[in-house]
Amino acid sequence: MQIFQNLGNEALELLLPIIEPVELPAGMKVFEQDAPTQYFYLLKKGEVSIQFKAEDGQTIPVTTILPGGIFGWSAALCRDCYTSAALTLTDCTAYRLIGKELQRFCQQHPDAGNLILESLSNEVSNRLYNIHDQVMHLLQQRFDSSMRKLQQGNGSSIFSN
Repeated sequence: MQIFQNLGNEALELLLPIIEPVELPAGMKVFEQDAPTQYFYLLKKGEVSIQFKAEDGQTIPVTTILPGGIFGWSAALCRDCYTSAALTLTDCTAYRLIGKELQRFCQQHPDAGNLILESLSNEVSNRLYNIHDQVMHLLQQRFDSSMRKLQQGNGSSIFSN
């Protein structure tokens, strides 16, 4: 798993007891947006869709997690609630860690913890960049749709002479 690739064998051995393998069937809602956080996941096999539900109720697919990717990072950051939902697209095999256990590990083993948090930070920043792109695309689609409706409604738009 990429997030643990820079850890030494000793740190990996200490981490193993808090890692639990799980099987997640296709179509399973792993967690809901705004649900209390508990687990942080590392995907070994399969595909997971990360989805954000906007205030208007529309679900925006943020990204697809592929093998080697992570999801549920709100739990690893000890946030109260997940900021998005996770839905399995295929049968998946993953490893999960209780977020508070990962935080405790990082506190007890600060050198290893810093490496994990750096990897997590890189993943989170990439995800946030992707969310920005998705929101911009959605806003552009809505703007274009509104402009077409306006033009069809009276044959002109607010931008025409």
